[in-house]
Amino acid sequence: MAERFIGRVNQTLAFVRFSLESLDQERHAPAIKPLRLRALRESSLSHLHSVFRAYLGEISERYRLPLSEYTIASLNIVLERTGQVIPEAREINTLLETPESWLSEMMKASSEIDQPITVNPPANELASEISITSLPTRKTFDERLDEGLPLWYAEISELVQRHRSITQEW
Repeated sequence: MAERFIGRVNQTLAFVRFSLESLDQERHAPAIKPLRLRALRESSLSHLHSVFRAYLGEISERYRLPLSEYTIASLNIVLERTGQVIPEAREINTLLETPESWLSEMMKASSEIDQPITVNPPANELASEISITSLPTRKTFDERLDEGLPLWYAEISELVQRHRSITQEW
């Protein structure tokens, strides 16, 4: 039964890989198009989030857990109700509870994706000499995605493969 979600996880991992390849090509294009870059970044992130949800579906099918939706909250509710403890859920929960983890960063970026793009700082910041000279600049959302997307892809791929190999050993 888990074959359905295994296929979906593999498919969405391929979608991420294709999006990242396109993003890399677009970054090195002679005429960079910011809107196209943003679209490819968001596409990659959306596909990564889809991988995560599909992987939760794969876990639920592997352990025959009836999930109403493919979220970690739904998985945790079912596990608590059934009294089951599964290592995949334990690891995912640990990653999500650790703010610096790759999965927490990816989920945070997924929740930020619908926020408006801010290009210019507010006028009051422009007038403040202190903010210009002494505060470090925060990375933009796009810069964070450029750094995070390849890492998140590698990490989620490794997580899925490692969990699959462990359950195949049973």
